[in-house]
Amino acid sequence: MAHALFSPSSAHRWMACPASAKINAQAEDTPSPYAIEGTTAHELAEICLRQDLIPAHLPTDDDWAKYPAEMRDHVQTYLDIVLSERIHMDGRLLVEQRVDFSGYVPDGKGTADAVIVGNGELLVIDLKYGQGVRVDAKDNPQLRLYALGAYEQHWMDLGDDPKIRMMVVQPRLDHISWDSISASTLIEFGERAGKAATAGLRDNAPFAPGDHCRWCAAAPTCRARMEQALDIAEYEFGGCEDPIPPEQLTMAEIADLLPHLDKLKDWATDVQAYALQRAMNGADVPGYKLVEGRSIRKWKADAEALLADRDDVWERKLIGITKAQKVLGKAQINEYLEKPPGKPTLVSEGDRRPAVQGIQSAQADFS
Repeated sequence: MAHALFSPSSAHRWMACPASAKINAQAEDTPSPYAIEGTTAHELAEICLRQDLIPAHLPTDDDWAKYPAEMRDHVQTYLDIVLSERIHMDGRLLVEQRVDFSGYVPDGKGTADAVIVGNGELLVIDLKYGQGVRVDAKDNPQLRLYALGAYEQHWMDLGDDPKIRMMVVQPRLDHISWDSISASTLIEFGERAGKAATAGLRDNAPFAPGDHCRWCAAAPTCRARMEQALDIAEYEFGGCEDPIPPEQLTMAEIADLLPHLDKLKDWATDVQAYALQRAMNGADVPGYKLVEGRSIRKWKADAEALLADRDDVWERKLIGITKAQKVLGKAQINEYLEKPPGKPTLVSEGDRRPAVQGIQSAQADFS
């Protein structure tokens, strides 16, 4: 199945890089297991909201078996938030609401997970079932397009100066994120989105590599991204007064380079993976050949059954924390858990996490 040209879910990409819209619309969409799992969770949430059902009370056999207990728990978290907001707003709940923002973006349409229309207030709620990437509502173009489409449909019920809010609920990460926007600012955003979409329709649509390349089908073969990577590789450093020999990089130069290194690594990884996949599909990669990589021994499928009576090859161990929480309950399991400090990582000053001291700084405090 091909992608929509200007879908809200990919707005972060096509608004930044208009040329990516046509390329990704033509790419075949093969859903990953994570995407399929997310679709299943959304399906369960829709069923429960439309029919006023509790996930834990649903059957567990036949067609209902595809909704495991863990998914039901996480979806219940989302349902509780949606229903609480509806009561708080004393509003009308619209589930899997089709929104239309084509007045700004050509053929712009989408489906919002939940829209609540209250007295002078509009709330768009988006369920994110993934646990790999944390998603924030702040300045989120997908949510803003949903909100724009919902506002276009319900503006007559909202009055002159409505309160427009957007929320991301990511239950598997215990993450809830908010953002709010005025109607005038939302319309200005829609106009910017429209300009980017119009540029994307041109034959000479501009390319603009960036963080959004991660989700682009053309990432491994994009010439603009290659040129950006080569520019980074040929980076010319400015002067610095640090007392370091000229053949070594100064800390100022390293700090200058750090924000660009991930782009370089990501590009190289994408190109390597693309070349490998093409070779596995039969394409000729000049100067290279496919070989069998390093292999690691593993048990045969029937090894457990064959060794069931050998106590000397089995060991007892704790089950995982997620499974144990179902047995012990959230309150009791906390008695047995600790959260050690995470491994130090270097990020930009704009990151919201508090700074920690390095070894030398800590030693200086006690000297």
